[in-house]
Amino acid sequence: MIASTRLKGAHLALALACVAAFAACSADEDNSNAGGTAADSTASADTTAADTTVGADAAADDDVASAGPTCEAYCAAVTDACVGADAQYADLAACTTYCKDSAKLPAGAAGEKSGNSIACRTEHAALAVSKGAATHCPHAGPSGGNVCGSWCDNYCHLAATNCAGGDALFADAAACQTACATAANDGEAGAMAGDTLQCRISHLGLAAAGPATHCPHGKIDAAAGSPCGPAAGPKTHEVATSVGEFVFKAADLTIAVGDTVKFILTNNHNAVEVAEATWDANGAAALAGGFTVAFGATKEVVFDAAGTHWFVCEPHASMGMKGKITVK
Repeated sequence: MIASTRLKGAHLALALACVAAFAACSADEDNSNAGGTAADSTASADTTAADTTVGADAAADDDVASAGPTCEAYCAAVTDACVGADAQYADLAACTTYCKDSAKLPAGAAGEKSGNSIACRTEHAALAVSKGAATHCPHAGPSGGNVCGSWCDNYCHLAATNCAGGDALFADAAACQTACATAANDGEAGAMAGDTLQCRISHLGLAAAGPATHCPHGKIDAAAGSPCGPAAGPKTHEVATSVGEFVFKAADLTIAVGDTVKFILTNNHNAVEVAEATWDANGAAALAGGFTVAFGATKEVVFDAAGTHWFVCEPHASMGMKGKITVK
C-alpha cells in the first residue's frame, strides 16, 4: 500500500514536470514568432522605402528626359562656339530672345543634325568646335543655314508664327512653300536688305515684335524699293519753264544713276549744259559733249553716271536762269 502511494506520487511529479516544460517551450515559440514578425516588418519597410526612392529617381530622370533640348543650353553652346566673324547673335540674351520669343523654335529630338529645331542647332554648335566654326556656325544660327531646316522651312515657320490675322502672308503652309520656292535664296544669312529669301527670313524674325512693319518686308512679292523687294526702277524727274518767267522748275535736282530728266520747255527758253566755271559766271558757252534741249522742246535726258551737270538758258543766262543736276 505504501509502495503504491509512492508510485502515484512519482507519476504526479513527472506529469507536473512535463506541464512546466511544455509551458516553457510555448513561451519560447511565441517569443520567436514575435521577433520574426518584427524583423519581417522592418525588412518590408526597408524594401518599400527603397522602392519609393528608386521610383522617385526614375521619375526625376523621366522629367529631365522629357524636357528635351532647351533654348538655354542651345544659346550657351552657340555663343561659346561661334564668336568674332562667326558670331550668330549679339549676345546670350539676344539668342535666348530669338529662340524663345521671336522664332519660338521647335525643340526637336536630341542628337538630330537636320530639321528646323533647337536640337539641330545645338548639335551644329558642338560641331563648330570640333569640325569648324566657318562651316557649322551658320547651321547653328537663327536661319539654320539651309541645314537646320531648309530656307523655306524656316521662312514658312516664321511667317506662320509671327504674321497672323490681318498680317498673315499665306492661307496655309502649302501656299507658303509654293510661293517660297519662287524666291531667290542666294543672299547671306542675316541679311537685312536685298531681294532674297535670307532678307525675308531676317525681317520675319523681327516681326514678332513689329508685325505691321516687318511682315510686309517678308512678302515674297515685297514692294519695289522695300528692304527685301526688288530694286526700285529708274525714276523720271521734270524740269520745266513757263512763258514770262525766267527760272527752271526745278533748278536743283539730285537723282540716282540711271534716272531720267524730262525737260519741258516753252518757246522762249532752251537748256544747254555748260562748264561749272561758265555756270558760276552766268555765261552761256556750251560744254563740248554736253546735252542740249532746243527752244520749246520736250526732251528726256538719261544720266547713267555719277557726277554734276550745270545748265543754263542761253539768252537768259546773264539773268541767272540756270540749273544744276547732281547724279548719285
